[in-house]
Amino acid sequence: MKAIINGKVYAPDRVLAPGTVLIEEGRIQLGIHLEGPFLSPDQPGAATSDWFEPLTWEGFQTFQRAARGHIRIVTFAPELGEAMACIPRLIEAGVVPVIGHSNATFEQVAQAVRLGLTHATHSFNAMRPLHHREPGVVGAVMYFDQIVAQLIADGVHVHPAVIAILLRIKGVERVALVSDAAPLAGLPDGEYEWEHKAVFVRDGSCRLADGTLAGAHALLDTGVRNLVSLVGLPLEQALVPATRVPARVLGLHKGRLAAGYDADVVLLDSDLRPALTLVRGETAFDVKE
Repeated sequence: MKAIINGKVYAPDRVLAPGTVLIEEGRIQLGIHLEGPFLSPDQPGAATSDWFEPLTWEGFQTFQRAARGHIRIVTFAPELGEAMACIPRLIEAGVVPVIGHSNATFEQVAQAVRLGLTHATHSFNAMRPLHHREPGVVGAVMYFDQIVAQLIADGVHVHPAVIAILLRIKGVERVALVSDAAPLAGLPDGEYEWEHKAVFVRDGSCRLADGTLAGAHALLDTGVRNLVSLVGLPLEQALVPATRVPARVLGLHKGRLAAGYDADVVLLDSDLRPALTLVRGETAFDVKE
């Protein structure tokens, strides 16, 4: 695989300098979402909790240096360690602080919001659930207008009725569609190994032996189709969480068909499946080829 960095061709193992853009086979890497190790062992999901540690500024900087400054989003449990104090520093450094894999109370999330938290990783999954006497992380995500809620709309991670509830509360402009796709996404049913764990792909899901979801089997376009078919959104609304919202979160000139924005375009066929994609105006995928 060749890589094109700022218009020049390099070997794939070349280290990126800060501020460069990597384009590989029509894909643009906009940055890194660091989801771990700053997570709560009480809400591990499929991750290995033995690797977890509370967020510290020094710990984050270690990862950022290794990433050559390309970490744009970091998910963490704000209730642990020095995480609260890190929120303003992350924002000042141009990194989006995100609550996720968290067992925080509603009041702890409220404190994080006051410090600048405005984003939540894969809402409802791996976070303290809603209770009528302790709203938890889920209640806080829905309550605070400041929080943009990531959503996995594969039809497995979140029930369609709950997706509809979230969209009614937040509106499409405060929901960001994510795939949470595992390396096993799209593979046929069977048993596989991921990070030294057995993962079973069946019926459109990836699960550990105990039934824990291990990432998603579907890609982002499936989420858009599900917002239309399972939730009943018009296509023009279903596209907003997949395009305009994540671009706004990262401060990118993408996600809109407008003057001054990057010409990153996906043309869908009558079944809402990608037929043609353009990356900065250049054809990256054509189903006819």
